[in-house]
Amino acid sequence: MTAERTVTDVMRSPDNVIGVDESARQTMQQFKLETVRSLVVLSDEAPVGVITRERVRKLTEPELDLSVREFMTATPVATLDTTMGMARASIQTAEFDIDRLPIVDADGKLVGVVDRSALIHEGDTMRAETGMVQFRGRDGADGAQINLAAGSQVRGSDDEKLGELDEVLIESGRVTTLFVKHGLLGRHHKRIGADHVSRVDGDTVYLDFGKQEFKFLADVESAEAQLS
Repeated sequence: MTAERTVTDVMRSPDNVIGVDESARQTMQQFKLETVRSLVVLSDEAPVGVITRERVRKLTEPELDLSVREFMTATPVATLDTTMGMARASIQTAEFDIDRLPIVDADGKLVGVVDRSALIHEGDTMRAETGMVQFRGRDGADGAQINLAAGSQVRGSDDEKLGELDEVLIESGRVTTLFVKHGLLGRHHKRIGADHVSRVDGDTVYLDFGKQEFKFLADVESAEAQLS
């Protein structure tokens, strides 16, 4: 049997990093110069989180002078012997704006990164108009599978209408991401992890958060424009 590839096969030198005690304002120049959605936050050469472009964009002037540690987000990490499958599963649990997986050595020091896109494209990935979403039981075990279909109404936790399901992203046979169109004529889209689906009732998909949280999510079009 052929051994599964590890992250060392696609790992590259670490870049786009910032110290945990640097000010949030110091991230702005890097975000202007680099087409990245997040910076890896380091403390004594070890990754302790990430700070995202979207988070910095929403900070007030006084907040920009606070340290990065105040606004960083937890991030999964991988070791040099982590398989591609394990790394892919790990990055899929992280929010969309975390666009790289830090790789650490035996001492926990950052030695490289793997781009999210490299991990996702490595798997069996496709966009589709329909697919099965896997629910999880309270014990973390796989639960029921329910089919999602484009055209379904998407509603929030308070039953408010959020938009319409446009497409789903299928990875290894399961829906991992929903693309929800909203706004005037449905011209804008939000990308939402399938783990936020709380239930499906006929042709209506319910999420586990409300309209206010939905509004704060970046539109796919805005994120792509920032990276172009």
